[in-house]
Amino acid sequence: YRITATNADGKVDRTVVSIATGAVAPDISYGGPYDFPTASEITAVSAVNAGGAVASWSITPDLTAATGLGFNTLTGRIFGTPRFATAATEYTVTANGFGGTQDQAVVSIATTAVPPSIGYAGPYSFPLQEAITPIVATKGGAPAVSWSISPDLLANTGLLFNPTTGNILGTPVYASPATDYTVIATALSGAADTAVLSIAT
Repeated sequence: YRITATNADGKVDRTVVSIATGAVAPDISYGGPYDFPTASEITAVSAVNAGGAVASWSITPDLTAATGLGFNTLTGRIFGTPRFATAATEYTVTANGFGGTQDQAVVSIATTAVPPSIGYAGPYSFPLQEAITPIVATKGGAPAVSWSISPDLLANTGLLFNPTTGNILGTPVYASPATDYTVIATALSGAADTAVLSIAT
């Protein structure tokens, strides 16, 4: 750039100054390593950027497919609720800046399976041919996505077992001595909990 300066007397001076501008690359980092329990929303993890502005973000391998967590491609933020249990895995986050600049950071994330926590009261003894007040399981921990019971409650007593809720309902039609039934509740992660209840009819 040529700069010209003129004073009140008309004297002129000139100089040339060279100015270059260039895009500043991002400079990103994440904390960690992280180990999150399944079925509980995490405190979002945000990148720290000590460099230039970021236009877009990406992560590999696929965080959502592996864990169920989300990744914001506009902010680099990791968020959500883990659905699947995974061992510690290193994820590479790429921050694309302006003018072709780029930076990468590696963040280690594990997700640990949390099982359901279930229970029943009892023992139970029901008269035949009278509809029972449904038996409802107490539930804690991770939500159960499937339930099973053994031995066969329906065949032994005529009572029904709901494989979606773990509830027992219906009307007993067969006499059965006090029997211990084992109920298994399984979470989406595959983690499970077991409860035993005694039922006689």
